Amino acid sequence: MQRKAQEILEPIFLKRVIQDQDILRDPEMWGKLIAVIPDEESRKRLERFWTANSVAPAEKWSQISQVLNELAAKSKHRKVNVAAIVSEIIFEYSYPRLDANVTHGLGHLLKSPFCVHPKTGSADTHLLYSTGRVCVPIDPTTCESFDPFSVPTLTDLIDELNKFEAKKPGVEVDDFMKTSLAPYIEHFRGFLKSLELEHKAVRDKQRNEAERGLGF
Repeated sequence: MQRKAQEILEPIFLKRVIQDQDILRDPEMWGKLIAVIPDEESRKRLERFWTANSVAPAEKWSQISQVLNELAAKSKHRKVNVAAIVSEIIFEYSYPRLDANVTHGLGHLLKSPFCVHPKTGSADTHLLYSTGRVCVPIDPTTCESFDPFSVPTLTDLIDELNKFEAKKPGVEVDDFMKTSLAPYIEHFRGFLKSLELEHKAVRDKQRNEAERGLGF
């Protein structure tokens, strides 16, 4: 199971974590990752080289693997399990982390789209339970640029509705279109539409197969 999970995660790790997020871009970022290398001189050698040269993210990851293989080949580092260390890094940075309370506690975190989380109001407000942020669906293809603090609170939505009515009285549109929730709702509608089309395709395929089986 772990091997299968790593096969799925490794290309995601290389693309999303190493390249897109560029977690090896500076000493503060790469320090934690290369700490798993069980040889101080090897770690320092990498840091000196990366500090003195412009090295692409993918090349840095390749150099980490190379250093680990070199250590495994040395007599005093025979116990270095390169595969295990690489797996540890990939899983630490890529594997979904499941919070036990979030997973089984019904009241711990609201999970339905467009519910209001009771404790995510502005940091400077004492009305957290009445000004929580709305739980919104996000586009996984742009999740790296998603800013949780840009999500509207109940207070924001009320203000936006009032401002819209003041500027455009009598204009008849869905209330959500008057607020900053509009793009999230449109995205969710698109997601539901894709599910509907996918489900229809499966049903059509099953029906066609059944008809062929009957000789129609």
